[in-house]
Amino acid sequence: MRWILGTANFGNMYKDLMVGQQLAISILDKAWDLGIRDLDTARSYGLSENMIGEYIQKTGHKFRVWTKGRSAEDYEESKKILGFIPYNFLWHNWEELDEVKIQIDGISIYHGVDWIDAFHKNGISSIQFPWNIIDRDSEWQAERAHQYGLATVARSIFIKGEAFKMPDIAGAPFWQWCLDVPDCFDYVVIGADTPEQLEQVITAPRLNLVYTEEGVKCQRQ
Repeated sequence: MRWILGTANFGNMYKDLMVGQQLAISILDKAWDLGIRDLDTARSYGLSENMIGEYIQKTGHKFRVWTKGRSAEDYEESKKILGFIPYNFLWHNWEELDEVKIQIDGISIYHGVDWIDAFHKNGISSIQFPWNIIDRDSEWQAERAHQYGLATVARSIFIKGEAFKMPDIAGAPFWQWCLDVPDCFDYVVIGADTPEQLEQVITAPRLNLVYTEEGVKCQRQ
């Protein structure tokens, strides 16, 4: 799996927090240093595309940008603001009844949506699903998408930040358990409020549950 840095909080109020330009630059610097080369954004994410476009032009760090919209106008505006053609343009919150009349690279959906129609009509190559360890319903859809040769992306793995507020399980922070994303996903979107938090997430070990006479404990891989 490959990491994608989510930027919904860049210049946009998200989970009661907005990341300003200087902090966004620090997070992007840290992402590049950690080897992350993909960014997730959208037309609806406030100034996120603006910050990303300016950063790439100034630094030359050529991230692959996955952006989302719901019209030809959104696509043209994304190109204009970013200053280049996005790596992937996804239809945001696609629904079965949507009539997509422009060429798109993929779709972003919620649970229970049959995306096969979009595949046949639009020739999509990628699809984003929400996934977390509490609600794993999208796994079968991701496995099905692989049968069609689609790249699969897991998003919202930290339950929109709520995972960081939850108590430890078996001696490890709940958010660390959330990193156990199954292999049916090719990419995983992760957000961060600070460079330090991003590095903490990227370098966190995978966990296993171990059953002992003293009770259930976690074992770090």
